[in-house]
Amino acid sequence: MSAIGATKCSEFSQFLNDGPDKARSAWTIIMPWTQGYMAAWNDVRVNMLNKSPLDLYPASFPESAQKAYIANFCEKHSNYQILDAVINLVQIMQKTQ
Repeated sequence: MSAIGATKCSEFSQFLNDGPDKARSAWTIIMPWTQGYMAAWNDVRVNMLNKSPLDLYPASFPESAQKAYIANFCEKHSNYQILDAVINLVQIMQKTQ
């Protein structure tokens, strides 16, 4: 993979389809990056936008649902990047909280 956020969804989807070991490795890289990005976004929400922080693991959107969302987004938008999938995920989560 290239820089994590800049990884093309098509490349990520290929990792997911290349068997359980590659899929596990891909998620081991992607989810910590995703959580770091969302934590940084929380910092912006609180300190620059004066909004309450986003719950990164709400009952309505646990990590398993976040993974499914990213995987489905990338499957449908192969020319996009992981960053696009995560931004879209954050937008969805903001609407539900």
